[in-house]
Amino acid sequence: MNIAIVVVTHNRLEYTKKTIKRLLEDPTEEFDLYLWDNTSTDETPEYLQDAIKDPRIVEVVLSKENVGQTGAMNYVWAKTKAELVGKLDNDCLATPGWTRILAKAHQDIARLGTVACWHYPLDEFDENAVRKAGKIQSFDGHQIFRHPWVCGSGFLMKRKTYEKYGPWKDGCDVGTTDYFLKMALGGEINGWYYPLVLQEHMDDPRSEHCLVTDDESVRKMYDVTYTLRTKKIRDMKSRWQKRPVVLANLNRGPWQAKYYTGWRAKFRSGVKKISKYLACSNKKKNQLCQDNSVALDENNKAKICLLGASFDTCNMGVSALAASSIKCIINRWPGAEVMLLGSSQFVGEHCLKVMDKELRFPIVPVRFCKNIFLPNHFFVLALYAFLLRLLPFRPLRNYLMERNSYLKLILQTDVFADITGGDSFSDIYGMRRFMSGFLRKLLPVMFSKELVMLPQTYGPFKKRLTKFMARYILKRSNAIYSRDHDGVEYVRRLLDNATDEDKVRFVPEVAFVLDPREPSNMDVGSLPDVRTDKSVIVGLNVSGLLYYGGYTGDNMFGLKEDYSQTICRIIDFLMAKKGVLVLLVPHVFPPVESADVGVVENDVAACHDVYKKFPAKYPARIFMVRGTYDQSQIKYIIGLCDIFLGSRMHACVAALSQMIPAVGLAYSKKFYGVFDSVGVGDLVIDLRTETEASILAFLEKVYSEREAIVHKLSQTIPKAQEAILKVFSPSL
Repeated sequence: MNIAIVVVTHNRLEYTKKTIKRLLEDPTEEFDLYLWDNTSTDETPEYLQDAIKDPRIVEVVLSKENVGQTGAMNYVWAKTKAELVGKLDNDCLATPGWTRILAKAHQDIARLGTVACWHYPLDEFDENAVRKAGKIQSFDGHQIFRHPWVCGSGFLMKRKTYEKYGPWKDGCDVGTTDYFLKMALGGEINGWYYPLVLQEHMDDPRSEHCLVTDDESVRKMYDVTYTLRTKKIRDMKSRWQKRPVVLANLNRGPWQAKYYTGWRAKFRSGVKKISKYLACSNKKKNQLCQDNSVALDENNKAKICLLGASFDTCNMGVSALAASSIKCIINRWPGAEVMLLGSSQFVGEHCLKVMDKELRFPIVPVRFCKNIFLPNHFFVLALYAFLLRLLPFRPLRNYLMERNSYLKLILQTDVFADITGGDSFSDIYGMRRFMSGFLRKLLPVMFSKELVMLPQTYGPFKKRLTKFMARYILKRSNAIYSRDHDGVEYVRRLLDNATDEDKVRFVPEVAFVLDPREPSNMDVGSLPDVRTDKSVIVGLNVSGLLYYGGYTGDNMFGLKEDYSQTICRIIDFLMAKKGVLVLLVPHVFPPVESADVGVVENDVAACHDVYKKFPAKYPARIFMVRGTYDQSQIKYIIGLCDIFLGSRMHACVAALSQMIPAVGLAYSKKFYGVFDSVGVGDLVIDLRTETEASILAFLEKVYSEREAIVHKLSQTIPKAQEAILKVFSPSL
């Protein structure tokens, strides 16, 4: 298929020379070339007429008025008889041979409308996101990365398609998007060829050839450069802010044209406007946060609200997160007033000893029930937020605070800190749980409050909607901390690498700083009497969740071996070692009225089931923690051990933080990231992939190396704890 290409110029001779040199680099690439200049005032006209000698140049047109790119295309495409027509901007370096690849696709795909070269750096193409959106599609032996429109450079389309949809609209400020969208609505296939054929956009600020690199050059090139002029970009900051928005749409936006027209387009536009309305502009919000930080530095009486943590779940891991987060707050602001935004029905109070201080703090519920008129219902609080945005008057604010004590607490809070149960900021636990956490995080955003995401696990987000919602919250957070290194990269990719790198950081799991406290009524059987200097106390946490097959009761987590049998084999393995005493340690203590054996999540019941199998077989060598303890008390008991094995991650953290070697009997990826944060990722074994034999071999190795592990932990744990306690520090 024969090809006609038009290169449109307007000043910027330095770009033009490079563009044409690259285009003509391969003498075997066949096309008719038209050079069109739109009233350049530099030496471009002379260069086009006199300096370029190539038989493929059909005509040089020096237009007396700036008719834009579309006027040039209309002239050339109406004149040529070529089967394929295309355009290349004078600031693009196309890959040699690009016309052959695109022409072959046109020859084989009858419905191919326009196909182009990719004009961004390759690392800004998010293949995972594109594939997840279903945008890479196969047609007649070719793959097309579909989108309703493509860039207005480095593309080819059939001339008969141009004749079908008619001429382009003339004008120096007319782009190509609307025309391509019209083609897509008409059933044509538009997109980029895949694997991507690249063209370097020299005017891209990431290009080494770029002439627009600072605010002065932006102003100088404003009237010359189409994108700057039509998008009203007047400084480099605006240019960088625009970029991730465009890339997000190309990588993740729907490929169907219908979503960009009619009511669907209005809906998408409405969502964007609401998002802008609900959140402060970045400039105002950053200024607000800076002013707030100064005030907090000067006043230790900060009011801090903790989200996503609780003391009423019976899971000591969740309680450890809550207590440790509060310790970090008090370490930063010793006189802080802490409030817990909870999920219970009634206002409560909790007493906690932190750094030798007895603290009492309120637990304030946010309701999501059917009675939407409750003063602490999310709907009511959201309505107040909307009203205060609409009418930002202090008298109205004061009036509403007097009428609603819950609103008053929120408005008087300086910082909101969220930890989402450590690993619940994900949709893998269901939409109801995700939505509950999302809406609580949305409250401080709606009220323009400072939001800090404490060290936690982020994702996965399997649904497009939840990924959008998570991105919305994270973009509006003032600081984002991940408790594992992979999480940092995950969040940055989720935000399209558009955020300040200092905003997303690694900080180890906060539960490493939890203080142990000796219980007054500790019951570990006769262990204290039996233990000698030569004894090796091995703590073994048995997870009720795994023991009873998960919430479904049928090996929900896909463990390779039967968990209960594996636990028994581990005990037999340990008992074969001289001097070993085993202490079974629960880490989830259900309420007394629910403590029947067999209840899912009940570690006490699971430990009891295991314990009753062994006293006769190993008399005075196996013991069980009895009674109910809080997060600090159970940590003290774990501290009695010389080595620890556990399927509850925070039980293992309680051991590691006391420099006790701990093996993570893992059922999810979160174990490795947390263990690796203190340099012992190699102490995790995945029960989903390992056989019983490999588990025992692994334990043998760890047991023999336990002294070296203690030494390693003595070096890494203090550093981790120091970093955690500085999580609220501006200098972190």
